[in-house]
Amino acid sequence: MEIVGIENFDTDENIIEVLFDGLFKEGFTVKTEFDFEVEVIQEEEFNLGLKAVKVATDISFWDFKMFNAEEEEITINDRETKRIKALVECQIIDLLDNEINNY
Repeated sequence: MEIVGIENFDTDENIIEVLFDGLFKEGFTVKTEFDFEVEVIQEEEFNLGLKAVKVATDISFWDFKMFNAEEEEITINDRETKRIKALVECQIIDLLDNEINNY
């Protein structure tokens, strides 16, 4: 199972839609709202020319749903759902880190 692509990522609404492959023949989509905190791991230091570095932490999901290719809501066993959530969380962290640090 792997992420094929991001269908929608909106930091104003805190929504993400992720397309997966590998569990079903046609793949499936995860749609969820999320919340997060921002933590500064490096303060800006003008004297040294260092920019502040921030990271997204404490990712939480709201309304986490999975859909098959026909847009019907599906359920998957707890073990696989945890793996899917972990993959989505990693993707969100990568996208948010780029967004909040203006890369």
